[in-house]
Amino acid sequence: MRLLQEYSQIETSNLTEKDKLREILVWNQKLEEFERNNRKIIQSRGFLRPVQSSTPSSSVTPLTRI
Repeated sequence: MRLLQEYSQIETSNLTEKDKLREILVWNQKLEEFERNNRKIIQSRGFLRPVQSSTPSSSVTPLTRI
């Protein structure tokens, strides 16, 4: 819930688009870390499928339009 609030604050902030993107990238890293740390709990709730590949995620996260 806290991560969603952070994202909402970024989107509604008065930052420039470039700064918003930078903040969203930082936020995305926090989300990925949360997912890694809580994968078993999240999977048990049915939100994620088990990982098919054991390759580590890249340090660069592609941006997707929301």
